[in-house]
Parts: sequence; structure tokens; C-alpha cells
Amino acid sequence: MPTTANLLASLQQGRRLADEGVLQQLFQLLVGAQNIPGSVTGTGPVLGSYVNTVPHGPNVSLPPAVPGRSLLVANDSTAGTSLTVHAQADSMVNGAASVTQPGATLWQYTCYKPGTWIAVGLATGVEPAAEEETVGGGKP
Repeated sequence: MPTTANLLASLQQGRRLADEGVLQQLFQLLVGAQNIPGSVTGTGPVLGSYVNTVPHGPNVSLPPAVPGRSLLVANDSTAGTSLTVHAQADSMVNGAASVTQPGATLWQYTCYKPGTWIAVGLATGVEPAAEEETVGGGKP
């Protein structure tokens, strides 16, 4: 998965057309949103958007800890169902390899120095997201 630093490095100075794929990935990392089910095995999928809603599943992973990176994680599962959020192998979150985020909560994860994430609880009682509809009116 590309990191913010890699994507920014690919945007070189000078007049040229930027690759659409690079711009889309950068947009997703900075202001995008996604539903990403957790995994029951391993450390789970890597969160790749600014806003990440985890509807179910006990494990997800933070992206590489690059200073200035911030993301939100909504544990959309019911109260009492926790979500384990893992740091990458060379990183820590709140001084540990992982943190446990309670069900029905919204937390912010911020990297302030290389390899270090800080997790802060922002809200409890988060309601499960309504099903999204696509432009054509159907379900995604």
C-alpha cells in the first residue's frame, strides 16, 4: 500500500500532468472514507483512508507511522464488541503494539513522530452507518 510520503514524492516539481491514480490515492489518504471489515486472523487489513468505518471484525492495522498522518476509526460494531487496532511492526500506538477500541466508538489516531501513533477517544455511542447507495440508486 502506498504511503503519503511515497505519493507526495511522486509529485515532482515542474509542469507536467500528474498521474490520475496517484492523485486518487493521495485524496483517499487525506480526505477519503471507506468501510473496511476487520479480520478474524492476523493483524487485519491496513486502514487506507482518513475516515475508516469498521462494521465488524476484531482486527485492523494502522498504516505506516509518518509524522503528520491522522485518521479516524469508527468501530461500528455493537457496544461490548471491541476492535484491536495494530501498529505496523516498526511502530507503536499509545506505547504498545496495539490498542483495544471499544464497540460503538470513534477514535482519532495521529502520528506525531516517526513510528509513534497516539490514539484518542472522541465519541461513544456511535450508531452503525446507514447502507450507502450508489449513484444509480442501487446498493454498492
